[in-house]
Amino acid sequence: MFVCVFTYSYVVSKPGATAGLIVAYDIFGFKGQSRIRQVCDQLAEAGFFVILPDYYRGQQWTPEKMESQGFAGLMKFIPQFPWKGALETDFAAALALVKKQPTVKKIGTVGFCWGAWIACRGAISGEISAVYNAHPSVHVEQSFGGSETDIAKLVKCPVMQDTAGGDKDTYKEGGDFFKALQAHPFGEHCVTRDFPDMAHGWTTRGDLSDPKIAAGVAKALGGGIEFLKKHLHESATETSSETTAASEESK
Repeated sequence: MFVCVFTYSYVVSKPGATAGLIVAYDIFGFKGQSRIRQVCDQLAEAGFFVILPDYYRGQQWTPEKMESQGFAGLMKFIPQFPWKGALETDFAAALALVKKQPTVKKIGTVGFCWGAWIACRGAISGEISAVYNAHPSVHVEQSFGGSETDIAKLVKCPVMQDTAGGDKDTYKEGGDFFKALQAHPFGEHCVTRDFPDMAHGWTTRGDLSDPKIAAGVAKALGGGIEFLKKHLHESATETSSETTAASEESK
């Protein structure tokens, strides 16, 4: 397995990976208080070419800032990173790198918290075949005049999401975001799972010394990897391309 750490990205893969993943971190960023790089390593061990861009370009939101500035400070930080004219460019660069890999046939996105917004935004392009999100915060879109449901209506591939007990109901069974996903031709392939005993951020920041949290992390990431393998592995049924075509025809 090879690992490359650039100024604004982390790339890891085993030779011959047939699927690529563009990963987006949580609100604490590239060097934040999380296991995000270890998760990327786990995804690479599962057979994916993985890139984690630093969308904050060296900036960072920290627990210390959260404590001193509170939610109001966070709401000033998030709008500094709009999709249009900024993150979209970084995502396109990551996508181009993955597409250059000679063995990669399909590409997916993975997002945690804030990163779920990036993962779903990227899936509007039509070049993404599957999305896995944990403790999603796609409602970041509200900071830019839209809504999470707007995004759900535009994605063009199956989405799996794992929610914590305190996460918004919109992402859970019967919620507006999930219902918008289910309304797509590929809706039957979309999955939402609730982990009521887990706290927001558990997959990347939960205390693994706690057996209950460790089990919750293993179940979430293990299920996410299986979902991604199902939709991205070269031998998998062409669910995404078929349903994307059906979606285009229905417009």
